[in-house]
Amino acid sequence: MQADAMSSKSLIVIADDHPVMLLGLRGLLAQFDSVEIAGVARNSTEILTVLSRRPCDILLTDFVMPGGAHGDG
Repeated sequence: MQADAMSSKSLIVIADDHPVMLLGLRGLLAQFDSVEIAGVARNSTEILTVLSRRPCDILLTDFVMPGGAHGDG
């Protein structure tokens, strides 16, 4: 594996309709040098908007998220 590939960060998008979960997950993931928060979404519409602007390696999403044009997580 190339050195630059080993040093790259995993891009994570967090999606949850609960502000406390978003805050907690951002704080937890900020402790890891190998992780970068690529975006945050509060409903299904925001998930697609965030992903269209910046692809991610991992989408960490709530399964049941009311609101948004595309239904639950």
